[in-house]
Amino acid sequence: MRFLKIYVKEEHRIKGLEPEAYPEIPDVALREAIVNAVAHRDYTISAPIRVFVFNDRIEFHTPGKLPNTVTIDSMKVGGAHVLRNPTIYNLLLKMGLVTDIGSGVKRIIEVIRKNLNKEVDLFETENEFVLTIPRA
Repeated sequence: MRFLKIYVKEEHRIKGLEPEAYPEIPDVALREAIVNAVAHRDYTISAPIRVFVFNDRIEFHTPGKLPNTVTIDSMKVGGAHVLRNPTIYNLLLKMGLVTDIGSGVKRIIEVIRKNLNKEVDLFETENEFVLTIPRA
């Protein structure tokens, strides 16, 4: 998260006596994208999770194709419930970083729509899943 916080702009507004920070991309969306990449990547592929920061978007490239019956459409509605890495998921659960199985992408989509009025882009390449979050 610290890496991304360097590149995500924040607007500060005075509310009451203290200024409040409003990041261009909500922290919850960035956290979910990172946690999903760690929890759901294909660890049989020796490629790293990659994050690319562009002027108009941030891309999260996760090694591996979507597992089993999971589709991009099912992820958008929170209907994807396949645990590729149960040990890692359970560790993230104990750390308080995950909640419901299969709800992360739906949460990202909802947060970005609500806060930025923009759409998240999801697609697969031959060897990876890519989630793109637009910038404000």
